[in-house]
Amino acid sequence: SWIHTKLVTQFGSFKTQDLLSVWLALLTDGNLMQELRPEYCYWKHYLASLPEDYSVPVTCTQEEISKMPSYLKNKILAQKEDIDKSFKKFQQYFPHLDKDRYLWGYCTVNTRAVFLQKDPRDVGKGEVGEDCLALAPFLDLLNHSDDVSVEAGINLSSNRTDKVTEYFYEILVNQEVKKYNEAFICYGKHSNTRLLLEYGFNLGDFNNNEHIEVFLEDIFQCFQSTNTSISNLDKKLHILQANDLVSNLGISKSGLSWNLKAVIYILTLSDLSAWHNVYEHEDFLQLNHIFTKFLELFLENLKSSRNSMNATQKCSKYFVLVKELLEYHVILVTNVYKNMLC
Repeated sequence: SWIHTKLVTQFGSFKTQDLLSVWLALLTDGNLMQELRPEYCYWKHYLASLPEDYSVPVTCTQEEISKMPSYLKNKILAQKEDIDKSFKKFQQYFPHLDKDRYLWGYCTVNTRAVFLQKDPRDVGKGEVGEDCLALAPFLDLLNHSDDVSVEAGINLSSNRTDKVTEYFYEILVNQEVKKYNEAFICYGKHSNTRLLLEYGFNLGDFNNNEHIEVFLEDIFQCFQSTNTSISNLDKKLHILQANDLVSNLGISKSGLSWNLKAVIYILTLSDLSAWHNVYEHEDFLQLNHIFTKFLELFLENLKSSRNSMNATQKCSKYFVLVKELLEYHVILVTNVYKNMLC
């Protein structure tokens, strides 16, 4: 393409998401470059089908983002940093690239691109898995549901042994769809937070995979609030990280995740020689008082963020979606906290 020619040897240094983003931004710019007119004519019907804006939180203002709880704020700020870095990098080659159009292009790719295990048209090793993605026109007409399982890829149903000359992105839904009913696909087994961040919506209480992510900093804050010191912290952190116990820390309708309880258990140990005993516990009932305190503090922080967000004046268009998600999380954690007290 013309963009490949423009970037010359630097083309391979850009992520696929960034390349698609700048391609969309340039094709839909009001001052379309003459060199891009042939590509625009070819893709104009697809471009016309795309939304004018997106309901993802990365479009919120800095003031709005600063008031969100950390599990939302940190991820949005990381997204904005990635967008800013790639935008500045592209400005070297496209000085008139518009920041708002680039953000729109980025959101288009983020909400609509499909991931490929390997593009069969690529005779080389191909991109790494997380960077092997493509836009499939009109695929975004299919909505998400937790209740379906799908297979997706290029030429899934092809049983031909001869050389393939045509390629199709196919989605096979493993459930029956009744006539006149909507056909759903699954974007992934994601939490409401992930769905909102990546796609601009959430399922509320209908999400079977809902959990609120917790970070080590949240746990440390709990210990600090009760003036409880953590002995041998460096050694404990090494144990937690080496054994992958710092992943899957969260709160769901069923309560604290096992990993979250295990982390708190190890942090409270005075003798680390028997830390392996953590795997013999399931509920850690002896630590319920700490779990309760943790939930109490976590809930206070959520409510503080909610109050701050509700007090915001002149909100951006989709800030209300973040407020709705936070309100749901306050209710979820409140119920878990009440159950813990019983």
